Amino acid sequence: MANDLDVILSEGESFTVEFKESADKSLSSEVCAFANASGGRVFIGVDDCGRAVGTDVSNEARSRVQDMINQIDPHLKVEIEVLDNIIIVTVPEGTNKPYSCSKGFCLRSGSNSQKLTREVSLSFSRAKAALDTMKSSAKTCQFQRGSMKKLTHDMSGSPR
Repeated sequence: MANDLDVILSEGESFTVEFKESADKSLSSEVCAFANASGGRVFIGVDDCGRAVGTDVSNEARSRVQDMINQIDPHLKVEIEVLDNIIIVTVPEGTNKPYSCSKGFCLRSGSNSQKLTREVSLSFSRAKAALDTMKSSAKTCQFQRGSMKKLTHDMSGSPR
Protein backbone atom coordinates (compact mmCIF):
# COMPACT_ATOMS: atom_id res chain seq x y z
CA MET A 1 0.00 0.00 0.00
CA ALA A 2 2.95 2.35 0.66
CA ASN A 3 3.93 2.33 -3.04
CA ASP A 4 0.28 2.79 -4.02
CA LEU A 5 0.08 5.73 -1.62
CA ASP A 6 3.05 7.44 -3.31
CA VAL A 7 1.28 7.11 -6.68
CA ILE A 8 -2.03 8.40 -5.28
CA LEU A 9 -0.34 11.38 -3.63
CA SER A 10 1.52 12.26 -6.82
CA GLU A 11 -1.67 12.10 -8.92
CA GLY A 12 -3.54 14.47 -6.60
CA GLU A 13 -7.20 14.84 -5.77
CA SER A 14 -9.74 13.42 -8.20
CA PHE A 15 -13.31 12.19 -8.53
CA THR A 16 -12.44 9.33 -6.14
CA VAL A 17 -9.64 10.84 -3.99
CA GLU A 18 -9.81 13.64 -1.40
CA PHE A 19 -6.94 14.96 0.75
CA LYS A 20 -7.52 16.51 4.18
CA GLU A 21 -4.86 17.78 6.55
CA SER A 22 -7.09 16.99 9.53
CA ALA A 23 -10.46 15.50 10.35
CA ASP A 24 -12.48 18.70 10.39
CA LYS A 25 -16.23 19.29 10.19
CA SER A 26 -16.21 18.99 6.38
CA LEU A 27 -15.29 15.29 6.58
CA SER A 28 -18.91 14.12 6.75
CA SER A 29 -19.85 16.11 3.63
CA GLU A 30 -16.90 14.64 1.70
CA VAL A 31 -17.85 11.10 2.71
CA CYS A 32 -21.52 11.82 1.95
CA ALA A 33 -20.57 13.14 -1.52
CA PHE A 34 -18.56 9.99 -2.30
CA ALA A 35 -21.46 7.75 -1.18
CA ASN A 36 -23.86 9.65 -3.46
CA ALA A 37 -21.41 9.28 -6.38
CA SER A 38 -19.22 6.25 -7.15
CA GLY A 39 -17.40 5.95 -3.84
CA GLY A 40 -13.84 7.01 -3.09
CA ARG A 41 -11.18 7.49 -0.46
CA VAL A 42 -10.38 10.32 1.94
CA PHE A 43 -6.74 10.59 3.04
CA ILE A 44 -6.55 12.43 6.38
CA GLY A 45 -3.06 13.76 7.07
CA VAL A 46 -2.35 14.85 3.48
CA ASP A 47 -2.36 18.49 2.36
CA ASP A 48 -3.97 19.74 -0.88
CA CYS A 49 -0.60 19.52 -2.66
CA GLY A 50 -0.37 15.79 -1.93
CA ARG A 51 2.25 16.05 0.80
CA ALA A 52 1.91 13.62 3.71
CA VAL A 53 1.85 15.94 6.72
CA GLY A 54 0.50 13.33 9.13
CA THR A 55 -2.31 13.42 11.64
CA ASP A 56 -3.25 11.95 15.00
CA VAL A 57 -3.97 8.25 14.36
CA SER A 58 -4.81 7.27 17.95
CA ASN A 59 -7.92 5.25 18.78
CA GLU A 60 -9.53 8.47 20.02
CA ALA A 61 -8.86 10.22 16.69
CA ARG A 62 -10.25 7.28 14.69
CA SER A 63 -13.29 7.26 16.96
CA ARG A 64 -13.87 10.98 16.23
CA VAL A 65 -13.65 10.22 12.49
CA GLN A 66 -16.23 7.43 12.87
CA ASP A 67 -18.50 9.73 14.93
CA MET A 68 -18.46 12.33 12.14
CA ILE A 69 -19.31 9.68 9.56
CA ASN A 70 -22.11 8.31 11.76
CA GLN A 71 -23.94 11.63 11.25
CA ILE A 72 -24.65 10.61 7.65
CA ASP A 73 -28.20 9.46 7.01
CA PRO A 74 -28.99 6.71 6.16
CA HIS A 75 -26.20 4.86 7.95
CA LEU A 76 -23.16 4.21 5.78
CA LYS A 77 -20.53 1.56 6.48
CA VAL A 78 -17.01 2.71 5.61
CA GLU A 79 -13.57 1.21 6.13
CA ILE A 80 -11.11 3.16 8.27
CA GLU A 81 -7.46 2.15 8.17
CA VAL A 82 -4.15 3.68 9.20
CA LEU A 83 -0.98 3.78 7.14
CA ASP A 84 1.92 5.32 9.03
CA ASN A 85 0.47 8.64 10.24
CA ILE A 86 -2.39 8.89 7.70
CA ILE A 87 -6.00 7.82 8.24
CA ILE A 88 -7.61 6.43 5.08
CA VAL A 89 -11.40 6.34 4.90
CA THR A 90 -12.65 4.10 2.08
CA VAL A 91 -16.21 4.98 1.10
CA PRO A 92 -18.27 2.58 -1.02
CA GLU A 93 -20.78 3.78 -3.56
CA GLY A 94 -23.97 4.03 -1.56
CA THR A 95 -26.67 1.43 -2.03
CA ASN A 96 -29.35 3.54 -0.34
CA LYS A 97 -28.97 6.93 -2.07
CA PRO A 98 -29.40 9.76 -1.49
CA TYR A 99 -27.29 10.25 1.63
CA SER A 100 -27.34 13.46 3.64
CA CYS A 101 -25.22 15.07 6.30
CA SER A 102 -25.48 18.22 8.43
CA LYS A 103 -24.64 20.28 5.34
CA GLY A 104 -27.47 18.66 3.36
CA PHE A 105 -27.17 16.44 0.29
CA CYS A 106 -23.70 16.44 -1.28
CA LEU A 107 -22.34 14.92 -4.48
CA ARG A 108 -18.83 14.52 -5.87
CA SER A 109 -18.22 16.59 -8.98
CA GLY A 110 -14.74 16.24 -10.43
CA SER A 111 -12.27 16.70 -7.59
CA ASN A 112 -14.76 18.67 -5.47
CA SER A 113 -17.80 17.94 -3.35
CA GLN A 114 -20.83 20.11 -4.00
CA LYS A 115 -23.94 20.70 -1.93
CA LEU A 116 -26.93 19.76 -4.04
CA THR A 117 -29.74 22.22 -4.58
CA ARG A 118 -33.18 21.37 -3.26
CA GLU A 119 -34.44 20.59 -6.79
CA VAL A 120 -31.55 18.22 -7.57
CA SER A 121 -32.05 16.52 -4.18
CA LEU A 122 -35.75 16.00 -4.95
CA SER A 123 -34.90 14.61 -8.40
CA PHE A 124 -32.43 12.22 -6.78
CA SER A 125 -35.12 11.04 -4.34
CA ARG A 126 -37.72 10.62 -7.10
CA ALA A 127 -35.31 8.57 -9.23
CA LYS A 128 -34.53 6.34 -6.24
CA ALA A 129 -38.25 5.85 -5.50
CA ALA A 130 -38.89 4.91 -9.15
CA LEU A 131 -36.01 2.42 -9.08
CA ASP A 132 -37.27 0.90 -5.83
CA THR A 133 -40.74 0.51 -7.39
CA MET A 134 -39.27 -1.19 -10.46
CA LYS A 135 -37.26 -3.60 -8.27
CA SER A 136 -40.36 -4.42 -6.23
CA SER A 137 -42.42 -5.03 -9.39
CA ALA A 138 -39.72 -7.32 -10.78
CA LYS A 139 -39.72 -9.38 -7.57
CA THR A 140 -43.54 -9.63 -7.68
CA CYS A 141 -43.41 -10.84 -11.30
CA GLN A 142 -40.78 -13.46 -10.44
CA PHE A 143 -42.91 -14.67 -7.54
CA GLN A 144 -46.03 -14.82 -9.71
CA ARG A 145 -44.21 -16.74 -12.47
CA GLY A 146 -42.86 -19.20 -9.89
CA SER A 147 -46.33 -19.65 -8.37
CA MET A 148 -47.92 -20.13 -11.82
CA LYS A 149 -45.29 -22.71 -12.78
CA LYS A 150 -45.94 -24.62 -9.52
CA LEU A 151 -49.71 -24.44 -10.06
CA THR A 152 -49.34 -25.75 -13.65
CA HIS A 153 -47.18 -28.64 -12.44
CA ASP A 154 -49.64 -29.42 -9.62
CA MET A 155 -52.61 -29.44 -12.02
CA SER A 156 -50.89 -31.63 -14.62
CA GLY A 157 -49.56 -34.04 -12.05
CA SER A 158 -46.10 -33.72 -13.61
CA PRO A 159 -43.18 -34.37 -11.34
CA ARG A 160 -41.08 -31.34 -10.44
